[in-house]
Amino acid sequence: MSENKQPSNTLDSKDKNEILNNNIDDETITTTATSSSTATKITPPFNSNEIDEKKIIINKDGEKTYFSEKENIHYIYNSHSKQWLPEITRDMMNSQQSVYQKKVEKRDKFQELIDNIAELHVSGIPMDGSIREEQISNYFKKCGYIKKNEFGRPIVSLLVDNQNQFTGCALVSFERKESVPIAVLQYDETEISPNNTIKLRKATLEESRLNTANEKSNKKQKKSHKDRRIEYENEAKYGWADSESKTVIIKNLFSPEEAMNDPNFFNDLQTDLEDETHGCGKCGTISSIHIFEYNPDGVVSVKFVEFESAEKCVALMNDRYFAGRKLSADFYDGYSNYYVEETDENKEKRLKKWESYINE
Repeated sequence: MSENKQPSNTLDSKDKNEILNNNIDDETITTTATSSSTATKITPPFNSNEIDEKKIIINKDGEKTYFSEKENIHYIYNSHSKQWLPEITRDMMNSQQSVYQKKVEKRDKFQELIDNIAELHVSGIPMDGSIREEQISNYFKKCGYIKKNEFGRPIVSLLVDNQNQFTGCALVSFERKESVPIAVLQYDETEISPNNTIKLRKATLEESRLNTANEKSNKKQKKSHKDRRIEYENEAKYGWADSESKTVIIKNLFSPEEAMNDPNFFNDLQTDLEDETHGCGKCGTISSIHIFEYNPDGVVSVKFVEFESAEKCVALMNDRYFAGRKLSADFYDGYSNYYVEETDENKEKRLKKWESYINE
């Protein structure tokens, strides 16, 4: 047997170790080779009759090598396994590194999809239909903004089986993934209704994808010019747009009757809302405030620059007491119009009050 110079693309021991350090296993390496830079699966020549003993050479590392003209592959004899295995080359290493990198990227993309799931799985809902989508939405609204469908209603999907029977489970679609662990932390194993304890967990990727597919299938049609014009007018007048998640609606802040007795009432109310110590201002930067002065429910809209600030405001103001009144606070639903015109009777009363105020 004569010595022969090693092929130029053959790896030395240092390169082979590099393969091992990159977590590419021997089995993968020995079952893949390259020909003209294209990966090809090969089978080692286990049948010794295929080997021409005269063509066996010794490389610089003292290993037996053999070149198969049939497969155009260099083989090296493994004395431990008693097999002829493909010679590790730079082309093979590059090929394997490419395969490994694609696997890593695929795994990372899959993990990213799992990390971004924003659906909450709820089980233990009463089977008698006493708890519906609206009650479920109200139960979890403090955990974050719940997505709205084309009709402005929260996206809460009641799950059914193959026979279209309710399973006692539901999916709640939050706008942000961070809301899911908050909901689990606060409401897991709590009673959504008397003697009905619910279990919460993050939805699986399959559940999330199915829910997203259902949302897309129910996607609304394009809005008419009239609908868009109304949205623009609402944005200009009240600081909100359709499905605006940065706008908080606070109710029961005042009564129009008590406001009528104080000409400075609404100015003082706005100052209280903007206060950064006790008012909405402590939640973040406010973009606009609109007081619906003649709405009997005492409604105010507060629009923030950031969504997170709106979340904080809902948590701060909902069920809070202000001037002896219990407030309710929630995200704007995208379709309600709280504007109420002043009646002629109230206008006359207001002007008389104002006249009396000036003459004092």
